[in-house]
Amino acid sequence: MSVRVIDAVFRCAAITDRAELVVALALADWSDDYGWSYPSRDVLAAKARLTERGLRKVMKRMGYVEVREGAGPNGTNQYRLDLAWLARGAGGERRTPGTRVTPGGNGVPPIRQ
Repeated sequence: MSVRVIDAVFRCAAITDRAELVVALALADWSDDYGWSYPSRDVLAAKARLTERGLRKVMKRMGYVEVREGAGPNGTNQYRLDLAWLARGAGGERRTPGTRVTPGGNGVPPIRQ
């Protein structure tokens, strides 16, 4: 759990959708200080009080979350909250869903093996 990431989510005024906020907070609760986490989809959905289908719909809108299918331990998905976007979020900027960030570039640390 990273208090730094949880704080960044709470401070981000650009997250106005309640379901997005709950999912972002759930991811932040599992995140390291760089925003990386790897909860299973069913556990993430349960923590966010959503069905798995509802979680997929919400995640499609969350362009500030990078998803790497099967890159986590035991084939779970790996997620990264974009901390730079969260920090700028007070301006209300939204990233287009599907935008990818290159690990190692723009100050984003690579995935730890």
